[in-house]
Amino acid sequence: MMIALLLSSWAVVTATSAVATDAGSSGPVVIVEETVTTPAPGTTTTTTRTSTSIPSVEPPVTAVDPVCTAATTLLDQNRPTAALALIDAERTARGDDGAQLCADERRAALMADTTGPQGPTGDADRAWESVVGQWIAPLLGGLLIALGWTALVFIVAVRALTALPWAQSRRSGRGSQAALAAGATGSIVFALGMLAGLLSQRGRGLRLEESGAAGEAITQAPSAFWLAPAALLAVAAVLTALHLLGRLRVSLQATDKEGDADRSQQRTTQLIALLGRVGGSPPAGVEIPRGSDVTSLGDSMLLPAPANALAKAVLGVLAALIGSTPWKVVLDYLDDDTAAVVVSRNGRTVQTAVLSTSAGAGAEPLYGADETEQKRSMLCPLAAGVVIVALSRAHPGFEGLAGATDGRSVGLQYVATTTFADDHRTAELLLGRALKIDPGNRAADVALQNLLHRGATDAAELRAYRDSLAATADRLREDGHTLLAQRVMITYFAVLVNLHAAASDTLRPHDLAQRHAQMSELLAQTERLDRLTEQDPLLLATRQRYAVLTTAVETEYEGVGEEPLPGPGDTAGLYSRLDPHGAYNSALVALQTGDDALAEFLVRPALTLLELRRWIRRDPDVVRNRGRAAVARMVGSRSPVGLWDLELFAPHRAACRRAGFMTPLALAAVAADEKTAADLNITMTGLRRLTEAAGVAARLWSVDAPAVADETTLAEWRVDVAEIVLDGHSADGSTLLGVVEALGRRVRPALPEGDRDAFGPIATAWLIELDLVT
Repeated sequence: MMIALLLSSWAVVTATSAVATDAGSSGPVVIVEETVTTPAPGTTTTTTRTSTSIPSVEPPVTAVDPVCTAATTLLDQNRPTAALALIDAERTARGDDGAQLCADERRAALMADTTGPQGPTGDADRAWESVVGQWIAPLLGGLLIALGWTALVFIVAVRALTALPWAQSRRSGRGSQAALAAGATGSIVFALGMLAGLLSQRGRGLRLEESGAAGEAITQAPSAFWLAPAALLAVAAVLTALHLLGRLRVSLQATDKEGDADRSQQRTTQLIALLGRVGGSPPAGVEIPRGSDVTSLGDSMLLPAPANALAKAVLGVLAALIGSTPWKVVLDYLDDDTAAVVVSRNGRTVQTAVLSTSAGAGAEPLYGADETEQKRSMLCPLAAGVVIVALSRAHPGFEGLAGATDGRSVGLQYVATTTFADDHRTAELLLGRALKIDPGNRAADVALQNLLHRGATDAAELRAYRDSLAATADRLREDGHTLLAQRVMITYFAVLVNLHAAASDTLRPHDLAQRHAQMSELLAQTERLDRLTEQDPLLLATRQRYAVLTTAVETEYEGVGEEPLPGPGDTAGLYSRLDPHGAYNSALVALQTGDDALAEFLVRPALTLLELRRWIRRDPDVVRNRGRAAVARMVGSRSPVGLWDLELFAPHRAACRRAGFMTPLALAAVAADEKTAADLNITMTGLRRLTEAAGVAARLWSVDAPAVADETTLAEWRVDVAEIVLDGHSADGSTLLGVVEALGRRVRPALPEGDRDAFGPIATAWLIELDLVT
């Protein structure tokens, strides 16, 4: 019973586990069967139950690279150096496919590496190694390719742009240069960002299809995706080339070798200093522009060319390849009086000039033959003027040239208003030369007019100068030359005071209130344009001078009536001349209209040129009017000072004046010895010619000249007689009859018709008494 009971209580449980994979399942299925037998009195019952369980789906497990497992083991063993070595060796062996192998393990190894020094230094080293391993090493190859591509495109762009006329002639403003720099920088940033994104995916199994979709199993982006950064880098290279080729960066070199003496370095330094002074210093001169009003070179870079031949060659190659210094200036001293300057931009010559301290053969020299250093030093500002004008054609900001387009003229103006600021006569000659070379140099015109007329005391001359200043100021304001117009207006108010003092019946100008308003506007414009108003000495000095002159004008003209409005026939147009020849023609027009005072005023700038001082004695328009007192003063043949204009005396004027000979007549009493010849720096033969000619001229002033008309004497033609006798351009001066005939061609047109027949006998008797010719 007991046994039967135990057997009936026994239960058999069978559990079968199977892994079945259905067509639609992704995990194993577990089936469990359970059978239970229950004994009962008189019967036995058996029950079987079956249950099925489907476990939750587990994600697939990615296989771990054995190298990474080994590296993790080494890290667990506190051996980060060995882990790094293992990973790096495996990456090298696998090439591009292993660029990102075990990135997490390598980063952990770098951070755990303790082989370097302890403290901040070691931390910095380890951080740098981490950056190198994570970013630099994987991207280095691609970045080098990008840099090589960019450099190639840049060099090609530089050479191509320098060959294009458009690139040479374009004007490079600050705005355009900034835009080029910003465009190049933006292109580089975008290109590098795209490159970093592309290169960072190398070896990560990312696939970029042409459509932009992501996939797997490709370890390198297709070539089409590299075109965008390559194009951006090419654009950046071209923009950078344009920016560099348009910079205001100048290399300067001067060569001055005289025998064994080499002053090239000294001259180069002098040229740089003068170029900075002419084009980079604040404007100066309240009434006369002292130097130039150009300030644009203050922001540029002036570099001396290297003296070493190897360095010069290397820099020349670099300049050709990358355009590091677009502008190059070479100044070569040919002799004491002459130099040649060449200005090139990006390898192309844009300006050349031959500079000279002399006004030409037979002209009065500025320096003596022994003043070598002074002559050579003068050539530097002339070269600086050429450079300034060349730069003005390619860069904005050179409005201070005030219309000047010839660098030689700018240089002469600088020398006249600085070096010879206290030598008015020499300054006048230089400014006359400047205006002859470039009639558009308005700064030189303003300076010359000031030197000629500012110190006048004659009311007629002052009145003409006042009207000239008013017309000049109007033109300068219309053309936007604010500083020059400001100077002219200051002189205008000063001349107003002097004019009323010289002639108390002078009326108040009808437009005086308008002139004050114009001056206030000019000062306001200057203040707006000036970046350093409080530190600008010219603006401060002009304001102070104007305040004083305003009070002086109001005091001088207090209670004085206004002059009438000008009529349509006024001569304001005559003041529009800018060069000596224009002034000469304007004077002739005034002479024809009977305005002798205006003619005298206008002719003064013309007489700064030796050629016009000689021509005025033979000009038919002047010859027929030489009986008029004003014309006689214009010609100046009564004074022995006019003898300096003769070809025989003109080249020696400066040396003679330095030796104390104010007129050539003083040379008549000089002994023709070697000491005098050395003092005058001429040969003994030349000295004898001078003294003999001076003796002939002295006889002209030793004998009273006879009258040939009621109010006309031959004293007005003394210089003419000396010119005919001494210059020897024709056979007229070699015989008595020839001299009389040549002189008659100049004298007879000025005489009344009734006195012309008497000229011949009177002149013949006078010349016989002088014993000048046979």
